[in-house]
Amino acid sequence: MEGPAILKEEVEHALSLMKQVKATGLDGIPVEVIKALEDLGISETTKLMNSIYKTGEIPEDMKKSIFITLPKNPGEPPYKNTSSNIDETIL
Repeated sequence: MEGPAILKEEVEHALSLMKQVKATGLDGIPVEVIKALEDLGISETTKLMNSIYKTGEIPEDMKKSIFITLPKNPGEPPYKNTSSNIDETIL
């Protein structure tokens, strides 16, 4: 892909917007760990994001996810046709 590289400051800003109580992904690494690593965590995350952006190839282990549906209200059918807003933070 072409375009400007992802800046370390952009990754730092995106991480600052992430809530610390979110569940971990399949890698088991909570956002708190990346934040606690400070400059090293931000630098390595920036390198990874730029590599993905440059090559257009996402590592296989990053393509996996687990999706668990939760009922909005107790007592409602588990698959009631409801919609909600989805917010995404893109690094």
